[in-house]
Amino acid sequence: MITIQDIKEYPTLFWILELYIPEYQNQMGSFELEGYILATSKQLWNLITTSEDEETTVRSCLIGPSVMYATMSIGGRPIPEVKTIAGVIFDSTELRPDKPVPLLDIIAPDVIDPSAKSDEEQVTKEIRIIELAKGQQIGDELLTKVQTNHLIPKRLLGNLIKKTFTVKTTSGVDNAKVCLGGLHKDKYKLFVEAVKSGKLRIPEGRLLLDVSQKKLIAFNRDNLSQYVIVELNPVLDPSIDAFDQFVDVYNSTIEYMLETEENYFWA
Repeated sequence: MITIQDIKEYPTLFWILELYIPEYQNQMGSFELEGYILATSKQLWNLITTSEDEETTVRSCLIGPSVMYATMSIGGRPIPEVKTIAGVIFDSTELRPDKPVPLLDIIAPDVIDPSAKSDEEQVTKEIRIIELAKGQQIGDELLTKVQTNHLIPKRLLGNLIKKTFTVKTTSGVDNAKVCLGGLHKDKYKLFVEAVKSGKLRIPEGRLLLDVSQKKLIAFNRDNLSQYVIVELNPVLDPSIDAFDQFVDVYNSTIEYMLETEENYFWA
């Protein structure tokens, strides 16, 4: 059984996910919402809940300080909807091949591990060199032969060689700098400021985006105690408080970020 202590040292990851909700609900009404979420989470968590008629619902979630960077379309006008949130819950059975399915693009998320070191490896590839040769030539692999009347035959010859390349991956810190302090600095400035100022250190009372409900919900016991975090309660022990686990996971996520701040925050 995985415990909070087991995941405490796991690195916190950045999850950059595309967002599209055609009937996003807020205090002003129902609108089309489109944009991105930068979520921080130790991993992709799986949730289950069972209703009174014993119908089981499966959800997935990312738990940790996050920012929703999106726009609502109101009367054809784009209105910014930029908020810091405490995570996102969604239906992982809904894959997004195209609009207008209301969910996150979790098929191919952009995931950044700021703690990852740069790496270097040797890659060997086979390369086929094609040559056009005239007349007779011995050796090589004959791909095709072209001959017309009164002309010297022409041949396409293939040589198969192996070549070794050195591939060096970019470090997680460099990727995170591009994300938070470079290319997307303006987009995620609110996230950086909120984490640095301590505004996101306590999850209770903050908002989570529930994509399946198409609205923001409060991070509180009423909304979250119904769920079981499968990875943290695989035997479904009813004595385990699910809401406390949400709080512990959130705290573990942000504590790792604060302890390794040099890998995460630039403005």
